[in-house]
Amino acid sequence: MIQQFQELIEPDVTLRRHLRGADLAVTDATDIHRHMSRVIAPHAFDLTGIRSRSVDFWHHAIDLDGISLHYVDYQCDAEIANVVIDQPGAGITVKFPLAETTLISTDCTRYCLRPNQFTVLPPGQPYRAMMRGECRHLTLAINGDWLGRYLNSRDLPVRAHSLSFALRAYDVGTDGMLLSGILATLIGGLMRNDRTLHSPGVATHMKELITSAVLGLSPEYQRAGRCEAGAEHVPGYILRAEAYMSDNLNETILLEDIIRHSGATRRTLHAGFRRHRGTTPMALLKVMRLKAAKAALEQAAEDAPM
Repeated sequence: MIQQFQELIEPDVTLRRHLRGADLAVTDATDIHRHMSRVIAPHAFDLTGIRSRSVDFWHHAIDLDGISLHYVDYQCDAEIANVVIDQPGAGITVKFPLAETTLISTDCTRYCLRPNQFTVLPPGQPYRAMMRGECRHLTLAINGDWLGRYLNSRDLPVRAHSLSFALRAYDVGTDGMLLSGILATLIGGLMRNDRTLHSPGVATHMKELITSAVLGLSPEYQRAGRCEAGAEHVPGYILRAEAYMSDNLNETILLEDIIRHSGATRRTLHAGFRRHRGTTPMALLKVMRLKAAKAALEQAAEDAPM
C-alpha cells in the first residue's frame, strides 16, 4: 500500500494532468492568496526572489463534509513561497510535500519535510511554511466541528483542544502506513471516477478511518484509549461533564451548562451519575469545590513563612 501511495503522489504526468484540469488554475498571486485563504485557512502569503510575476497554480479538493484533502501545485521562478497562518482554527492540519522540501516553523521549533514525510499540526497551532517556487503538496484538513463530534462519539475523556502531536517530520513508511493507504484509495477512486465515493456511508467511513489514523499519533488520544480499555466503562457524557466542572470550579455553573457540555439529555445525565457516581451532577460539583478549597488552604499553609 505504501508503494501505491508513493506511485500516486510522486511526479506523475497522469495524476498532475487530471488534478490540474479538475478544479482551479490561476496565474495571479493575489487570486491564489484569496482562494487558499477561503478554502483552507486565512493566512499571509508572499513570494520572495521572484523574477517573473507569472505564477502557474493548480488546486483540487476532495470534500468529505468535515474532512477535505487539497492538492496544491505552484510553478513559478520565486526562490521562496511563504505561507504564514497566525490564527489557525480548531481543526487539525496534515501536510505532505510531494516535490521539493518544505520548511515548517512554529513558535517553538522548525524542521524540514521531504517527499514521503508528513507533519501533523494540532488545533490552534500557528505555523509558517516555506517552499520553493516550484512545489506540490497535499494538505489534509480535519474540521474542528467534525473532530469534536468524532471524539464525543467515542466516549473518550479527551477534548480537541487538549490534543497534541510531535512537531516533527513523520515518515510515511513507518508512522503513516494506514493514513497513506486510505489517502491512496481516496485518490485512486477519484482518478477512476469511482461513484461509490459519493455514497454518504462510504464518505462517513472514510472520514472515520482518516480521523482515527491521524489521532493515533496523539499521546493524549492514545492515553485516553488505554485508560478506557483498562477501566470499568464510564460513559463519555459523564467524563465530559466532570471535565467541564473541573475546568470551571471558580465560575458560576448551572445544571443546564453541565447538560449542554455533556452532550446527554437531562434524564440520561442524572441516571448515569446515579449509577456510576452514586450522586447527582450538582452534588458532585459541590464536593469537587470543597476538595479544591481544602487543597488550596493546605497549599497556602505549606507556603506560609515559618
